[in-house]
Amino acid sequence: MISVVVYGRNDSYGYNLAKRAAISINCIAEVLDHKDDEIIFVDCNTPNDIPTFPESIADTLTPRAKNRLRVLRLRPEQYERGKNGARFKVLEPLCRNVAIRRSNPANRWILNTNTDMVFTPLEDGISLSTIVSELPDGFYELPRFEMPESLWESINRLDPAGTIDAFKRWGLRFHLDAVITASKELLFDGPGDFQLCLRSQLFQIHGMNEQMVLGWHVDSNLCKRMWLLNGQTRTVLDRLHAFHCDHTRIQTVYHVAGKSTENSLADFFVNVKTPYVPDQASGWGMPEEQVEEIRLDERYMTRIRTTLERILPGMERPITGCSTVDSFDAGLYYDNFHVFPYLADIVVNFAPGSTIGYFGCNVQLLSMLADLRQQLGHHGHINYCADMLHPSEPLIRCNPASANEIYRESGVFIIDVSMKHLPSRLNGMGLTIPDKCPEVVQSARTMSEIIIELARCEKDAADNNRLLRPAMFVGCHSTIFDDIIKNLFSCAMTPANTYVRNGFISPDAFTSPPPIFPLHLYAIGAAVEDIVSWITTQLEKPVAADQVRMAMSLYRMFLEAEEKRRALDALETLLSFDAGRGMLEMQMEIARINGVPEQGEALRRFIEEYEKRPYNNTNCTGNAVQ
Repeated sequence: MISVVVYGRNDSYGYNLAKRAAISINCIAEVLDHKDDEIIFVDCNTPNDIPTFPESIADTLTPRAKNRLRVLRLRPEQYERGKNGARFKVLEPLCRNVAIRRSNPANRWILNTNTDMVFTPLEDGISLSTIVSELPDGFYELPRFEMPESLWESINRLDPAGTIDAFKRWGLRFHLDAVITASKELLFDGPGDFQLCLRSQLFQIHGMNEQMVLGWHVDSNLCKRMWLLNGQTRTVLDRLHAFHCDHTRIQTVYHVAGKSTENSLADFFVNVKTPYVPDQASGWGMPEEQVEEIRLDERYMTRIRTTLERILPGMERPITGCSTVDSFDAGLYYDNFHVFPYLADIVVNFAPGSTIGYFGCNVQLLSMLADLRQQLGHHGHINYCADMLHPSEPLIRCNPASANEIYRESGVFIIDVSMKHLPSRLNGMGLTIPDKCPEVVQSARTMSEIIIELARCEKDAADNNRLLRPAMFVGCHSTIFDDIIKNLFSCAMTPANTYVRNGFISPDAFTSPPPIFPLHLYAIGAAVEDIVSWITTQLEKPVAADQVRMAMSLYRMFLEAEEKRRALDALETLLSFDAGRGMLEMQMEIARINGVPEQGEALRRFIEEYEKRPYNNTNCTGNAVQ
């Protein structure tokens, strides 16, 4: 009989969105009783890594509402294709057209409304479905009665029948029912909250006008076009009232008094001469786009925990042996089963057909991820970097690809910095960390280059106003990778024990050079005993730890002293004992390992020039030598 069309985004638009939307959807469902009736919610441009708005409030919707509700998810990449240059994150006419195009063809009526409306039939026991079934063809409007925020907040969102009765009673008892009339085309002020149209006529006039890419007057435009088509605008005020749950306590982009950006009233109302929009006759509502449909049934809402039950073996006692003390790089040896639920928590919301690009060497985690997607019903592929990973057997919908192919073709990225496939050692706390060896250095260098190149690709997308793609980083907490990731990407500060960060390219990425990646930590180490070992090997003679500590302090003074004289004093002292000379040699080697050999060569030349002249810096002034 009727398809009710609403739209929104999971973004907390306006005051107490979750409650007023639940109130509205539950109450609308309460007055629908025809077998073909439906509520279509177009979830527009919600970020790919979070659920739709109706999913986020599903536990506050009645079984009747969930049974009637169809959620059409218009993904960000789809919105980019259909938004017609709109600057806002949601475009009303596009959303409504997406729903109208995909509405039940068995239904005679389409009701355009919003998720803050409650409809109260004046006759007890009569449904909205019954009311519209008795109406002659035409276009119908209702005045909007405002329900104060403190009143609608006081009701139980899971009691739609009680809410409808309360609103109907309060309207008269609290002097809220006030009809504000408007022009003959609109009939009433604020016409967009109840616009009852024949489905056939909406198709006839090419839907809502998608050229209206700013705020306001979308409803007035439809009124004018329907008035031109039918010759009049009708009302059902004698049978039904419409209450709006007011939410202007908090300003929104559309509700700043005197500052709202709006479509031209002259262009889209006053000067409209035809009901039709021929420029969009074949393309309105994105008819060729495959739009996901979500039903909030038990199977869908429990899909993630059901899938995790199937994949994970379970454990009998909590994981132990982790620590925040001396734990640098221990996250590179995360537990696959522990990390997987946190990764799945993000992946579950991605489009079923999306391509995931995987950089890493963890075959088991990749296999679990592929299994997850298959059991969720996803049909998109995972492209893994063929230069990094060589599975012993094929994985479900996983394809080897070059790094460039992954950058180019993926809609989302997983950067897995795990080093469990490489030589390891135990640190002072008994935690597993990477060994000091060439294989670890090369692996870290490769991964750092991948992170930087991905950031460059996404920075280019940002600079050219292309859609940004999300990236997930696994195992990076408290590692050498974390600093460069947080420098280039805007990531949530997720808890350390999740081992997963996710985010998008930072607006500030590459405004200054990325930090030098400290690969030397995997060749030399960072502890005093590591440095003692390196210098002892390099000089072929033992050096004491206290001498190394003094050399470390002197080298910092050489770099950081504000007075040139003090810097040269530090250098002179470094050159005077074995640990000091070893420290300088080590800094040159560090520069080479970290990919900035020119810095090491500059230090070598400076020392050579310095040693050619007698030590005399008594007249030196200015900044320290860098």
